[in-house]
Amino acid sequence: MLFVVTSSKRRIALVIVLFAAFVAACLGIDPHLSSTAQLAVVINPGSADFGDVQVSSTSQPIDIIISPAGTGDQNDTVMGGSDSCGASSPFKVMGPFPAPVQRTCMGSGTGTTFTENPGGTGGAGTCTTVTAAYQATFTPQAPGVQSCTFTFFGTFGSIPVTLSGNGVAPVMPQIAVTPGSINFGDIRITTTSAPTNITITNVGGQVLMINSITHSDLITFNVGGNNGGHGLNPGAFEQHPVTCTPTLVQTFTDTVVISSNAANTASVSIPLTCNGTDSAISMSGTPPDLLTRVGEEKNQTIELKNSGTASSTVTAINLVSDVSTHLKMTAGPGLPQTLPPNGTADVTVNYDAAVAQDFGQLGKLQVTADGKVVEFIINGGALATTLGLNPDSVDFGPICAGKQASMPVAVFASAQGDVKINAVSTPASPFGFMAGQSLPATARGNHGNDVLFTASVDPVAAGTFDKTVTLDTDLPGVPSRDISLHATALPAGVTATPAMLDFGTIAANLVAPAQSVDLTNCNAADLQITGAHIEGASPGEFAIVSQDVAGTVAPAASKEVLVVMTPHSPGPKLAVLVIEHGESSFVDLVGNGEGGVGGGDDDRVTYYRCNAGGPVGLAPLALVLLALRRRRR
Repeated sequence: MLFVVTSSKRRIALVIVLFAAFVAACLGIDPHLSSTAQLAVVINPGSADFGDVQVSSTSQPIDIIISPAGTGDQNDTVMGGSDSCGASSPFKVMGPFPAPVQRTCMGSGTGTTFTENPGGTGGAGTCTTVTAAYQATFTPQAPGVQSCTFTFFGTFGSIPVTLSGNGVAPVMPQIAVTPGSINFGDIRITTTSAPTNITITNVGGQVLMINSITHSDLITFNVGGNNGGHGLNPGAFEQHPVTCTPTLVQTFTDTVVISSNAANTASVSIPLTCNGTDSAISMSGTPPDLLTRVGEEKNQTIELKNSGTASSTVTAINLVSDVSTHLKMTAGPGLPQTLPPNGTADVTVNYDAAVAQDFGQLGKLQVTADGKVVEFIINGGALATTLGLNPDSVDFGPICAGKQASMPVAVFASAQGDVKINAVSTPASPFGFMAGQSLPATARGNHGNDVLFTASVDPVAAGTFDKTVTLDTDLPGVPSRDISLHATALPAGVTATPAMLDFGTIAANLVAPAQSVDLTNCNAADLQITGAHIEGASPGEFAIVSQDVAGTVAPAASKEVLVVMTPHSPGPKLAVLVIEHGESSFVDLVGNGEGGVGGGDDDRVTYYRCNAGGPVGLAPLALVLLALRRRRR
């Protein structure tokens, strides 16, 4: 029998051979290596977007699973992780460190229980797999888009996972008040304490109407500020200083009541306590206030003064802390110590601010003098502090060479603490990055304001440009924040970008997230698009979801086309998006139905290896798609 091989059949055979090469190259398979020689791990998902989450609320957790790749024996360990946003990150990743990532196949390579295929490409048998499971959550402290990178590291190297979400202010007005109570401690009779502030913040999305701020004991306590009816805009705050002037040696109490239209609570009560004392020892000057930011320790010297008319002997000084080991007394006078009238002695305390702590009472300094114990209250707190960016990175997308583009960038404090923006670096050509106000500038906590910048690009020639601009801030622990800048400058003509859409691996009959293609007109005349369609090896696995693709694209403008993939069976999916105009533009579409190429416990290894920069990368796939295009034409 005579077989005639036509050119069409040769192309089909070439496609089959090249696709086999793609599978082998992408998985790193060598005919002389077993699967146990290609150790790696697969992380799913590679990024997590929590979407819109109300400020101060915690999102539903997103599971992050680290699994062994391949099909044979494997033994790896997840050793730990780090968050690019530091200790005050709004994102939390919870799970065990260290944690094993293993696969043990009984009889692997022996043929008794596990039968391995020739060339180490998998097999059949009994395998036990151990995965490392983690949960990520998002708790925004302020409105705005927020993003951080959590990096897992271990025996396999390191794998970054991008965590993102959008803090959304409640639509109705919402009130936040600190501190929850005020204890002035012991105050010498007929003297007025230094003020302690009540801070009222509108954390909602509409104007907060404060109806009244009242209290009963108008002789002992004084509450300053605007205590009548007034409005507070979303994100704004105000402070009301409170003092105590005891007239007798006794304990005085009162309650400040704040009435408003807040949706979360219409009335907030703040208890006040003040002890009148006739002790000769008093605290001179401003009371200890150790309000700071997480990771920014603070020291304060407390001056003890003999306010009496005779000498007073101090026999004991003790620090009683409400925050465990975070507050310590680091220096004090030798005891006993006799202070003459108006004599002073210094005590130094240190607050490490290692964990977040709302403003309030941190502890008491108990001083025993002349047989009497007097207590001085130490207030403070550690505010969570993170930096938010909108957008988190700047991508100008496709732009015609010789044209300019700009984009606003807002920098804000996405948690309670303020952040000072000291300076910004100058990015390399063709990018620019200019501040909209003089620096340094302060981003107030809880997204109280935006510090604005303008990013720009002015490419003179075609090419892909990636640069970084760095913000210099006073953020504790992570003072530098990089912002990536990206642009693709296109030559004259009509160009579709990107040249390929990779949808990764997805279970059969599920819809992958839509991906976009921009068709950019870099000609001097209008471009007429007549339509778009999908063809190639697997056209039914992809779909165009944009409406009204047809239309006119002006010079230097772009048209976006959205595409989704819905695999109906396991295995690789290959097709071509054709945008119809004059000569038409072509974009390759690739993906994988779960249960296809790989044959192991987790088919995601196929695209993970390629996208992570495997031995051969996407070169074999490019040959496959090229063959498909030639066949089509």
